[in-house]
Amino acid sequence: MLSNFEDAVAFVLANEGGFVDSPADHGGATNYGISLRFLREIPVERLRKYGLFEPLTIETIRSLTIDQAKLIYHDEFWLMADFASLENQRVCTYVFDMAVHHGEGQAVRLLQRATWAVTGMYGVILDDGKLGFRTINQVMILLADKGLALALKAALQAERAGFCRLLAATNPVNMENLHGWLDRCYRFGC
Repeated sequence: MLSNFEDAVAFVLANEGGFVDSPADHGGATNYGISLRFLREIPVERLRKYGLFEPLTIETIRSLTIDQAKLIYHDEFWLMADFASLENQRVCTYVFDMAVHHGEGQAVRLLQRATWAVTGMYGVILDDGKLGFRTINQVMILLADKGLALALKAALQAERAGFCRLLAATNPVNMENLHGWLDRCYRFGC
């Protein structure tokens, strides 16, 4: 059974919260996890679909509705990768949350590396950041075994936390965010 977007986005929105304009956030002003920098990367014709029009400003972010945020998450994240094919809602939700937080490619790389840790085989699937058939198949094989599924969950959390620590270590501005990021890493939703 395919995973459900509504469950996944509810977890993301609970993690993201409301409007923030922190100098420590490279994305700039953010609301429901949607940053001004991110919106500026979306083509104008797609922005219109979300009821957003140029010029994009801090006020655009401040007035973003939860329904607009959900639509953006659905079309710009959920549909861009085959998240629904991760037929385990908890894993799907966690990987979707990673995609929102770190970008789709990085989230999938973390998932791919976690499978290496569980299988004990470096390169069992490519570290290419693409949620394709081989990655999905390997993850579903692991999830079919209860013990391996628990190991995958732990490996995913460890890979993500390691990535967050690396971000903080390489850019001291991120140290301010590290505690919150790690908190998010160790929540395994729904």
